[in-house]
Amino acid sequence: MMTTLLSCGLWFLLGTQTLVAAEVAKPAATDPSKTQEFLKATPELLDMGKVVFAVHCVRCHGPEGRGDGVEETKLPVAPTNFRKVRMKYGDALESVVQTVAKGRSELVMPSFQGALSTKEIWAAAHFVKSLMPAKYD
Repeated sequence: MMTTLLSCGLWFLLGTQTLVAAEVAKPAATDPSKTQEFLKATPELLDMGKVVFAVHCVRCHGPEGRGDGVEETKLPVAPTNFRKVRMKYGDALESVVQTVAKGRSELVMPSFQGALSTKEIWAAAHFVKSLMPAKYD
């Protein structure tokens, strides 16, 4: 198992840097959505996605993806509640991959393309998809 230190995704917003050990590979250098290797949500990818989500996403989106993380009130735009609200750029897996990779804007959600491997980006997207309802009201 390869371990390295990752910085928390909101370090630039919070003025602090939190380091957490996690299983990772080389950061994604190319567009992760062009990779077809991780299309299927395997137990390994979901487990990895849960770890990536805990390290990088929980502070804003909350532990259950309801948009109620500890940093939620400090942000200019409320984080998406994956349980109730459709994602701004679409709910298709590839759209979620793009959102994780590219972010939403520098002030709202950072890009994780340089911080996470392609596999980790896809894993996070699969985990986020697992939080979404099969059908929105």
